[in-house]
Amino acid sequence: MKVLVFIETGGPGGAEMVVLKSLLLLINKSIEVHVATLREGWLTEQLDSLGIKRTLLSSNGSFDWKLINQLKDLIKKEKITIIHSHLLDSNMYAAIAGKLSKTPVICSEHGDIHHISKRRFIGIKARIISLLAKKIISVSYYTRDELLLSGVDPRKVVVLSNPLDFSLPAKTIREQSRWQIRKTLNISNESWVWINVANLRPVKDQKTLLRGFAESRTLISREQHLIIAGDGELRKDLEKEAERLEISELVHFLGFRNDIPELLMSCDGFILSSLSEAMPLSLIEAAKYKLLLIGTYVGGIPEVIIDNESGFLFEPRNPDDLSEKMMLALTLGDVSNNMREKAHVENMNKSSSEVVINKLIEIYQEALV
Repeated sequence: MKVLVFIETGGPGGAEMVVLKSLLLLINKSIEVHVATLREGWLTEQLDSLGIKRTLLSSNGSFDWKLINQLKDLIKKEKITIIHSHLLDSNMYAAIAGKLSKTPVICSEHGDIHHISKRRFIGIKARIISLLAKKIISVSYYTRDELLLSGVDPRKVVVLSNPLDFSLPAKTIREQSRWQIRKTLNISNESWVWINVANLRPVKDQKTLLRGFAESRTLISREQHLIIAGDGELRKDLEKEAERLEISELVHFLGFRNDIPELLMSCDGFILSSLSEAMPLSLIEAAKYKLLLIGTYVGGIPEVIIDNESGFLFEPRNPDDLSEKMMLALTLGDVSNNMREKAHVENMNKSSSEVVINKLIEIYQEALV
């Protein structure tokens, strides 16, 4: 088996991080891989540093037969036996190239189908993928439902979570990370620290997060801090909002970070204020480190958080609702601890690397029959 992994983007985003994790898991299972992208960036830098073979393809941006021919040539040159594509446009091109080269195609949909403005094109692309691909992997039931509404054959869709290694570092390492990060940010060990890991874009709605955080400080006296790890177009606006709310000294804008595990180990709770999410890898990673989870009641988030059982859900764009859930998290004591443990176990059972990669290889093997 030799797998061609094709993704149009370069990251760093959720889909690209999932692709990289999956590649490493496949390699660990002694499966040969080759990666094709349309852009260079974070993902290709990671591939090069790891010595993973890759090819940069080109596209004119419209429906591109030259790209299909490039894929066909690459399939022949590298003796590819199965193609695994990611994201809607990549899936469409891979499905066509796979059909023409008689190579089975597995398509993964990470949620971009929810954000494409030209809805009439989605149906066309989805039907092409449904007709030509062997299987279509959806990262959540929420995204699966969107695929079905777009005309995809339900018999071809399988829901498979994003993979994550749930093994935890030794307690001493976790404690050291907690101490070091807090020392660097001048946060005491007694403070409750929230974290948000996401790009600073409108769909992530960190403005509601800031307002909910500011309001929560009026509901409970315990000192709280908020770490925002991520960068993007809204950073200056969000920094100004923190100043307006008079919480600048308690909100830490860290920009893009490569030490997310260490940051998570330094925190107590994780908040995702998004307006739309297919299956947020950052939230699953927070569950791994047993943070108290709070997220909006949108998309695939309720598949990670069972409200009032493994965390709290709040209405999107509702800072008052968020602040009340934050207050509950800080006052429920052992109940909050039980929620953390429940979220860890439930997400490990469906998202652990071994579970996901074994299922993925099973899908590949079935496609090759």
